[in-house]
Amino acid sequence: MKSGLLVENYTSDQFRVACRKYIAAHGALKSYARFESPGNVYWDDEKYRGEAYAAFAWAVYIAEVTVDLTTYSVNVDDFVALQEIAKVLNPVLAEGQITVV
Repeated sequence: MKSGLLVENYTSDQFRVACRKYIAAHGALKSYARFESPGNVYWDDEKYRGEAYAAFAWAVYIAEVTVDLTTYSVNVDDFVALQEIAKVLNPVLAEGQITVV
């Protein structure tokens, strides 16, 4: 921020300094996640036996957007999706689950 206004163009060094100031003022950024397998679901990862459709996915989606602060219109400039699918047993089904539009 500069004089209370949002800076639209900044260098990577300016961004780095701003991040360090934020962390100094508010503490480290933290994220928590915990998986607990449901008690009624059994899966043997070594033998690939059990309830195969009791599946959980790990994914990350990142969108780069531009917001017009006058009209509040939003434009998606870039979008990246990352899926952790582990060992693929059926490539056709796996590809069908992650569709690129």
